[in-house]
Amino acid sequence: MNNTFSTLALIIGRRNYHEADRLLTFFTEKNGKIVVRAKGVRLSQSKRQGHIELFNTIKAQIIEGRGFPILAQTELIEDRSLIKSDLKLLRIAYHLTELVSRLTPEHEKHQEIFDLLNRALSSINLGIWDKEGYLSEKFEEKLLRLLGYGVPPDGNSWHEYIESIADFKLRSQEILNIG
Repeated sequence: MNNTFSTLALIIGRRNYHEADRLLTFFTEKNGKIVVRAKGVRLSQSKRQGHIELFNTIKAQIIEGRGFPILAQTELIEDRSLIKSDLKLLRIAYHLTELVSRLTPEHEKHQEIFDLLNRALSSINLGIWDKEGYLSEKFEEKLLRLLGYGVPPDGNSWHEYIESIADFKLRSQEILNIG
């Protein structure tokens, strides 16, 4: 018998899978980061296409089984489509979701990080994230403290510190340095 659960989820990543499906990376209230399969959402008649856009908050019903968990139903809680209408807002949101996606392990609950990212994305969507560098750095600082990493050693920037901890180059840095 399949196990089904519902949770609030922030959509922090997505990629196409097979012909009509999509793999979505959620940061959930109850289960931390998870990857789920949304069957048939790339078809033109799919009713869930608008719900499962990057940065949105949804209520998701998920069916666990073999392979990827399956996204059964969705309810849009907060539409953040305004982020995509402004390149500055888009690059900030992409940077924050990349940090959460890359620094958090799968299936590890982090309610504080869910709340932090949800508030940050709402602020960005409302256009009140006006001090881009300062607020992004404060987000990074809070995220690293919640994950137990502390502050960077003297002389290191937050970005250098994050890249040294996780042993990867932030892709969003390339976007942040444009324009």
